[in-house]
Amino acid sequence: MRSEENAEQILTQLGLTALEARVYLALCEYESLTAKAVSRLTKTSQPDIYRVMANLQKEGLVEKLIEKPAGFKAVRFDKGIAFLLERKRVEQDELTLKTERLLRAFKEKTFKPKSLETIDAEFIIIPQRETIISRINDAIERSKKSVDIFLSRKSFFIGITTIFAESSEKAWARGVRFRIIVESPKEEKGVEQACRFCRESPFCDMRFLPGRPKTGIEIYDKKEVFIIIDPERGLLDSPVLWSNNQSLLTVVEDYFEILWLTAMEEAGL
Repeated sequence: MRSEENAEQILTQLGLTALEARVYLALCEYESLTAKAVSRLTKTSQPDIYRVMANLQKEGLVEKLIEKPAGFKAVRFDKGIAFLLERKRVEQDELTLKTERLLRAFKEKTFKPKSLETIDAEFIIIPQRETIISRINDAIERSKKSVDIFLSRKSFFIGITTIFAESSEKAWARGVRFRIIVESPKEEKGVEQACRFCRESPFCDMRFLPGRPKTGIEIYDKKEVFIIIDPERGLLDSPVLWSNNQSLLTVVEDYFEILWLTAMEEAGL
């Protein structure tokens, strides 16, 4: 029973409907069957069986026998699977080609994201890792003057110094000033790793706070903010709240300024 269920599941993944899979498997067990016999074995009405048989014939999985009453014979199971796999491969190749054309067409357009000034104040929960990465990259690329960041050491290393390193370096080249606050590393090696990233540019300053941050924030040009909802999970593993609401931005900016003034310029071990 288990093997039959697995076979039916695989056949549906290869493109057959559940009923088509059951009918094909039933035919594979016998040399040939009439529509009435298949109807009885699969507990399906004969009109539905005739419709399914027509589909399976188009797929090259069933042959119709010229006799009275008309019989049906399944193409050998291994050959049938090969037909379906080849069809899936062709579909995948076609989809890949269409996707590549779509991406080329999209890149050729002079597409520019809507300016923040034209977007009404919003609060958006960003749940997915890939979407968070895309959103933050866009924010860094939009930034013209300032980026203020307060993150845990783990989020800083995973995000800013790796995934967003290229975007950050391009922002420095535009003259965007970064201020970064992270928790003090617990060992000398951690201090060196934390500082090395900012030392590469005069547009990056870093300060340290003792203890693990109870929140995580990123502010871009004082126009948009990302707030980590669950700082224990980190920048890319937690849902993130994005907003360009000026009231929220004012509160978050004031909080960051207090942290910046109280943070240490040198990491304390």
